[in-house]
Amino acid sequence: MIDGNLMFDRGAGNDKEMHYDGRCAILVTGNVAIECSLYSKNSDGTTANSFPANSILGIMAGNDMMVGYNSQLDIMGAFYAQGTISTQRQTTIMGTIVGSYFDMGTNVPDIYQVPILKDSLPTGMIGMFPFTVYAPVSWREISV
Repeated sequence: MIDGNLMFDRGAGNDKEMHYDGRCAILVTGNVAIECSLYSKNSDGTTANSFPANSILGIMAGNDMMVGYNSQLDIMGAFYAQGTISTQRQTTIMGTIVGSYFDMGTNVPDIYQVPILKDSLPTGMIGMFPFTVYAPVSWREISV
């Protein structure tokens, strides 16, 4: 859990990539900004079949999330924002995005929904655990 804001950014230059391996869920109480490409990989450094079965990054924002302010980014993961999820450039998102509102800007982002992601969410991610619903059919009090 991060009490505040979170920004993914590689800084100046042409290297705008971050690679992650493993399974992680991050809860951010503030805003999230993703301004670099996020790629999954396996623990041995290969990328084949890494996403989402072996490596998945889940980010949950208590406020808003900006996904891809810079152009030509590729982002892999599961993203949830209580407020608005926005993207302003030609960004490719593989995974899923969930939010109260969406602002896709004036460019043409690509969003590729990954259906098996629902079975591969990291521990702690919203929607990870199955829900159980109890609906009583009848009830009566028994005196002893």
